[in-house]
Amino acid sequence: MTYSSSRQCGEPTCQFPGCNDPTYYNSYDGKCYCPKHYESLLFGELTNLHRQWQPAGDLPDRFKYWLARLGDEGFFPNFKENSFRKTKVGGNRTRNFKKTTNGCTFEITRHPGAIPYEPYLGQATVQTWEVDILLKQFNLISERDKVDSDPDPET
Repeated sequence: MTYSSSRQCGEPTCQFPGCNDPTYYNSYDGKCYCPKHYESLLFGELTNLHRQWQPAGDLPDRFKYWLARLGDEGFFPNFKENSFRKTKVGGNRTRNFKKTTNGCTFEITRHPGAIPYEPYLGQATVQTWEVDILLKQFNLISERDKVDSDPDPET
């Protein structure tokens, strides 16, 4: 598991009450934490937003941010394996979020080989993914060719 932070931590030991484990530069809310407490706090943010999300309601503002941050920092092991990036999941590339019991589903338009140093490999597709927060997994549910009526922030 990869532990990282957008801010470098200046404290050598965890600031969680009663813990003196090393921090490894894990910073959250201006404080330094060991990997165990850092992961717990980040998933706490995501699960709190999931709990607040009304099934027929709008996606909580910061839900995509926390989902993308946790994936980018390695807490969802198959996040990067599936070529996800924080900017794709947390930005405008994802849509149609629906709450599930343990997470959510969402759609994303994928462009195979659309990386500048690779040739374009084929038809853009629309994938539907399910995220299980408890199991810490992203699972592909379906994939279909993109049609003209599908939103596409890349074009």
